[in-house]
Amino acid sequence: MKTPDDTGLPHGLQEAHLRPRWYDRHASPLSVVVLGLLMVLGLTGWLGHAGLESRSAEGPGASFRVEMPAVIRTGDFFEMLVHVHARQDIRRLELEIEPSLWQNITVNGMVPAPDKESGEDGTFNFQFGALKPGQDALIKVSAQINPRLLGRVEGDIRLKDSGQPLATLHRSMKVLF
Repeated sequence: MKTPDDTGLPHGLQEAHLRPRWYDRHASPLSVVVLGLLMVLGLTGWLGHAGLESRSAEGPGASFRVEMPAVIRTGDFFEMLVHVHARQDIRRLELEIEPSLWQNITVNGMVPAPDKESGEDGTFNFQFGALKPGQDALIKVSAQINPRLLGRVEGDIRLKDSGQPLATLHRSMKVLF
């Protein structure tokens, strides 16, 4: 007489467990839908780093535009582009950035390199050469979000001529996990 344990199968396993079912050979539709939604969210920029957002400020002597991400993920590299247009003679172009905007951000480089840089008076100050009326300057800052930064960073970016204010722009960046 044959007992259920004499089937040669491990204890608890029955022949019914070995028969294929309709869903055994296919990916779960739920996993395909979830993956598709994540891909769509990533392409739309909802998960961070959708591109550079441009904001401008104007003053009587100059105007400038800053392009940087508005939303980014922690650990990502990014660039900040500063476009300056002089309307008058600028003897010494200065870019002043509040430290709160670059809190927990590592700046890897700046092109062109500033003639002088300082961190006095509670701001980061970068000095460049002169500009003539109608002349443009482009400053590129390469940076990376430090992994421990989550939330929002914000602060003012000021354009100056030899210490005299030309224009000010407030920028912020939301940092996601």
